[in-house]
Amino acid sequence: MDGKHLRNRLWRYRNPDFLSPTGNEWHCNAPENFRMGREGERNFVEIKGNAPPKGFQRVIQSIALKPEELAGKEAVLRFEAKVETLSGKVSFAVREVDKTGKSLRYETIALTKYDKHDWKEYRRAFRISPETASIALHITADYLGAEDRVRYSGLKLILK
Repeated sequence: MDGKHLRNRLWRYRNPDFLSPTGNEWHCNAPENFRMGREGERNFVEIKGNAPPKGFQRVIQSIALKPEELAGKEAVLRFEAKVETLSGKVSFAVREVDKTGKSLRYETIALTKYDKHDWKEYRRAFRISPETASIALHITADYLGAEDRVRYSGLKLILK
């Protein structure tokens, strides 16, 4: 097994329930940049940047729901985040995909260099498109430096 597949396998194995409310696997192109931790009673995931050249890291989780369970439903993406230092951007998004595999849209909450704060709750409410056949959660860290630190906790997608 090559190094990348082994790292991804280990990362999925170490992936605790608090990171994945549905219990589905996350797929990651840079697991070394996403580390689990604990602060008091709070479990969190810390997203770190890397030394130049800056790139992007992505974590994706497909949500196993039938199209009829999604189409037209109200949804809320929510999480808490603590931004210590951030020179790039960290995005939390729900990707809606049609039956042909084409992206319909992304519902996104983005953290930027202007978002420096202690723990704060973020929410985004939206209605899922009637054409949606599947959805996936995406966490993308764009162009973070080695000193950048963002923590998140309690990531949930709530369908109403």
